[in-house]
Amino acid sequence: MVGRVHRLEIPTPFPVGPVNLYLIEGRELTLIDTGPNTPEALDGLSQGLRGLGATVDQIRHIIITHGHADHYGLAGRIAAESGALVWVHQGDRDMIQDYPLALHAWLDFLRSFLPETGLEQSWIERFCRSIEKREGCATPVPAARLLHDGQRLELNGTVLTVIHTPGHSPGSICLYSGAEQLLFAGDHLLKTITPNPILQAFPDFFGIRFQGLVHYFDSLKKLEPFPIARILPGHGEEITDRDTRLREIREHSEKRKARLLDLLKQRELTIMQAKEGLFPNLPDGQTLLALFDVIGHLDLLQREGAIRIERRGGLLFAKAT
Repeated sequence: MVGRVHRLEIPTPFPVGPVNLYLIEGRELTLIDTGPNTPEALDGLSQGLRGLGATVDQIRHIIITHGHADHYGLAGRIAAESGALVWVHQGDRDMIQDYPLALHAWLDFLRSFLPETGLEQSWIERFCRSIEKREGCATPVPAARLLHDGQRLELNGTVLTVIHTPGHSPGSICLYSGAEQLLFAGDHLLKTITPNPILQAFPDFFGIRFQGLVHYFDSLKKLEPFPIARILPGHGEEITDRDTRLREIREHSEKRKARLLDLLKQRELTIMQAKEGLFPNLPDGQTLLALFDVIGHLDLLQREGAIRIERRGGLLFAKAT
């Protein structure tokens, strides 16, 4: 299969930079992820396909690794033009089928939850309005086919096994080719950064608040039994040493947990105070991602019994046990 897999690097308007799409050639073309719904992304996809002697209307299958706009935003548009079947895990189905209602529901959740962290209301509103301005980066995908953990997809002689890896999103998946020891990792494994544990609420699936980092580390363990020689990520360069990358991610998180616990042993902190202790003087645009990261590591520490969280006066306080 290796010779039939082509990486297409597509621009996005997001801080993470370009996104990697993967085209699998065969009698029917399969596209893993699509890029956002922007003219630049569509042009990049069209040019990449032309370089391979293909066109958008020839795509027959679209597999979404997770329901974030930089990975699925063009799916509805491509499917409308080509008739392609769109596949996504149940955990992210609502994100793409109910867009933009799902986006507004997420923003409503943030507006209700973030004040409890100590983040200023004016900052929250500025952020939410900035996201609303990018609503056009995706369109709804009404005909999504559901994927489940362990499912085998047979596409033009290529067999891909679905590995459900919740963390970066509830429905994040990887796709594994045993014949090639090849993993399409989406954002689950990236070479130089870790995916942000974006704060989300899904009361019908994972409980009142999805604990992204807790699920992420559980999902990393699911990759260990598979022989993997090459990892094709959703952003950045290919990874060729799975075990080393897993060790790096875990060591980085352990150091962050230790720093956070040291702060909490000194005194109890609001979540924003903990964020300032770990990430002082960040640019404004990185505030929320840092806050999500702190919440994720607080979740890990709380699961280990090292801290407890209390709500007082409309604020959440963390303290060491």
